Amino acid sequence: MKFFALLFVAAAAIAAPGATNQDQNQDLAPYVPCPGPIQDTPLCCGDVIDGFSFQCQSPPTPPASATDFTAVCAAILPLAKRPRCCSFRIGGLGVICVNPIGVFALEGEDDAPRG
Repeated sequence: MKFFALLFVAAAAIAAPGATNQDQNQDLAPYVPCPGPIQDTPLCCGDVIDGFSFQCQSPPTPPASATDFTAVCAAILPLAKRPRCCSFRIGGLGVICVNPIGVFALEGEDDAPRG
């Protein structure tokens, strides 16, 4: 009987490290703003009209989180830009764009919140 009690305690101790808080797992996993497969290009864009984003450019640094992605894009001048996930970019135009994971649409945008 003591053997089974000891076996149970040992099994619980082995299993316990794998049971972590979901927030802790998110901190360990890299932030993937645009998991694709269609809108898989992270961009910082200006105006958004019907799925097209204007004045788009790649973020200067890879975003570490949704908040970081928003801050990185907002710091791009002359006009603050919004983080977007687009199918592709032609010049400064982002085509078929949506909000990245964890970034919510502004009032008037058609995108549903992702995340």
